[in-house]
Amino acid sequence: MTYPYVVREILSRYPHIDPSDISKRLRHSSFVDLSKRYLYFEVPKAACTQMKELLRLQHGAPPIQLFVGKLMETRREMFVHARENVPLPSLVDLDDATQKEVLESDSFFRFTIVRNPYTRLVSAWKNKVVPCEPGCERLYLEIKGRLPDMHAKELIAFDEFVGYLQARGDLSEADPHWRCQVDHLFLEALSFSHVGKVEDMAATLARFQQHLGLAEPFMMGRKNVSAPVGLATYNQDLADKVYSLYQEDFERLGYNRDSWRDGQSAIPTTPKAVIPEARFYDEIIERNLIISGLYVERERLRADLKRVSRLHLLPLVNALASFRRRIVSYEGDERSHTILDDHLMARLSQKLDVILKLIKGDFVYLDYPVYGNVGDLMIWAGTCALFERHRRKPLGQYSRQNIGKGARKNLEKCQTICFGGGGNFGDLWPDHQKLREEVIAAYPNKRIIVFPQSVHFGSKDVLQKSCEIMKRHPDLHIFVRDRNSLAILQEQGIPNLHLCLDMAHALWGFLRAPKATQEAPLYLLRRDKEEGHLPASARRSNSIDWDNLFEGPTAVAFEFGRHVIWRDAGCGNALPASAVWAFVSRMIIRRAVSLFAPHSTIVTNRLHGVILAALLGRKVIAYDNSYGKISSYIDCWLRDIPNVEFFRDL
Repeated sequence: MTYPYVVREILSRYPHIDPSDISKRLRHSSFVDLSKRYLYFEVPKAACTQMKELLRLQHGAPPIQLFVGKLMETRREMFVHARENVPLPSLVDLDDATQKEVLESDSFFRFTIVRNPYTRLVSAWKNKVVPCEPGCERLYLEIKGRLPDMHAKELIAFDEFVGYLQARGDLSEADPHWRCQVDHLFLEALSFSHVGKVEDMAATLARFQQHLGLAEPFMMGRKNVSAPVGLATYNQDLADKVYSLYQEDFERLGYNRDSWRDGQSAIPTTPKAVIPEARFYDEIIERNLIISGLYVERERLRADLKRVSRLHLLPLVNALASFRRRIVSYEGDERSHTILDDHLMARLSQKLDVILKLIKGDFVYLDYPVYGNVGDLMIWAGTCALFERHRRKPLGQYSRQNIGKGARKNLEKCQTICFGGGGNFGDLWPDHQKLREEVIAAYPNKRIIVFPQSVHFGSKDVLQKSCEIMKRHPDLHIFVRDRNSLAILQEQGIPNLHLCLDMAHALWGFLRAPKATQEAPLYLLRRDKEEGHLPASARRSNSIDWDNLFEGPTAVAFEFGRHVIWRDAGCGNALPASAVWAFVSRMIIRRAVSLFAPHSTIVTNRLHGVILAALLGRKVIAYDNSYGKISSYIDCWLRDIPNVEFFRDL
């Protein structure tokens, strides 16, 4: 493959960088005006917002377009960073001859602006990290182990952030807001006429004005002001750490190692606060997390629309959406949760974040449910919600029924294979266990993660044979939903076991129902081989099970989704099977919500009847299934939820 001239020049000096990454960086950061003969190369957190506003002003650009490209901004003015809003080409948009002229001609003014690494890093921490701007959620997960709590928030301190960067080591390919500036600029390959400094912007603007032949000085707009976090005061130890991280920036860009001292004697007096700082950050972080979720949902909808449009399924999907709106249409959202329920359920949902830390590189998700168990559909929906919330997109998602050519190709390509959670680990539902064992045996060089499961083997021989297969895999990680399951596998010597709650808890905050209108309980009782023993007082002739949901439009959508999945396996996984089934699953879950909604109390021996009722704030009277799954789960995770009551005197 032949790369553009500028990419070849950079590769000759930076051969370790992927060419596509070079092109991407150039496309975003370089701005060329051929008529006025200049190149500006931006450095994030070094007056780049001001400079783009200036370039727009010089070219009479139209008003800023919002929500363009893939940017996820929280302020309208920050969409200035979208290429569409600065009407200049990048270096890679030009032909090779023009690129060569821009880089080598003496008549071109090639300039950039850099910043003291000490203050630049503080600015990135204040503006991006602490307020949990979209894209920075992963930092809270990696540094604090969770997203900020809903109420009392534990912010990332500056020294914690520096320690995190130290642990990463090489910052040449880090986030551009704290990437080493000399690496970001390809300083060895691009011959700049002028490298200006934020600390002396007037000199750079004067050079630029002189090059353009302007008589009047530039009128600069407002600066990108940092949020009011308490001053991140340096001390010698912290300064030494930052210097070691950015030593090349200090030496190549001419910044003094001791310049951190310059600001220490100039700590401003604290202005009178309009609102307390803790409350300010509570409001900002909550806003940013909601905004991040909306951007994720936008990208998911765009992807779904693109897939269904390509296969001419859009009219059918629109019809299904219309059916769903007719089935579930609520006025308002009068949640019946208590404050204590809200707090406890929210804290439970955050415990799932630990699973994502084990996923390395690209991954594939296997064994999503293609059957009418609403609980398993909730597990998958919760899993998808967790992926989307943290921007972890699998190479592909496949059920047992559609592992075809495309799936096998992605299994070979990925680094991690994830199996869906649920209650099918064991010999009660052997098809699922067989698939897990086959994949574990076939891919010894992949990391394999089993999402939270309940374990039950009726046969000790089957248990031992299965565990022998699992123990041979060097990088297998299994999450279990209760302590009984944990004990079963521990006794067999299975390593890398983790106790974690059900994936359906990731739906916390996504499901809505109006205030209950009926005091009479809803009885949701199993009719399968996990039914177990129920006392006479719990039995009702009018009880229902999940299969009661599958009628009318829901049944039509269900059969259509299954048909797409069956066809997908035979055509090399070319169909958008998982997207279609995700739509059908959401439709069925909403149908379950509409069934629960009128009732203030749910009586059930289904685990996800318990979880769904708890998510909706309903009172739950729970009975056990055939092998103690529900009692084990409640004892482990839900015993402190006031609305959940387990009936033990069978």
